[in-house]
Amino acid sequence: MSMAKFIAFTQPLPPLANFNTTCNPKKMPKNAEQLRADCLAVAKRLALDADREINRLVGIRAVRRLAAGTPLADEMRALHARFIYLHEKVVELEAGEFFGYTLAQTLAAMREGGELAFFERKLAHFGVPTNPPASWKTQYPDELMLPEERLVLKRL
Repeated sequence: MSMAKFIAFTQPLPPLANFNTTCNPKKMPKNAEQLRADCLAVAKRLALDADREINRLVGIRAVRRLAAGTPLADEMRALHARFIYLHEKVVELEAGEFFGYTLAQTLAAMREGGELAFFERKLAHFGVPTNPPASWKTQYPDELMLPEERLVLKRL
């Protein structure tokens, strides 16, 4: 079982489905500026949640929808890309490297900063850069898309 699955099964999740429905700009009533502002504030906090990656990913997607076409949306996309980069690099580690990072180190990183900190520390331990180079492209470009963007792409 991956660390992400372990966390998902052991920590209670906030009611994210309600948040996603309420804060979807396409489903918001017209003239709901205060609701939109509140949703954006909550989404930003979720996007920066170091404890739970599910919160972070939900927040990133919500901010991208609510702030589409702004530098903030671009910043959230870059955060998402970095998470994907770190995950891909951890998966690419050789078996000896992967298991050469002790359980104590893993638990300390998870406890102190969540899954993202675990990825960062593990890669740094083996000398792998923790920020994607400018030329980096993910193996799975659709992972960077919002679900609705993937639907449009599949229809083309």
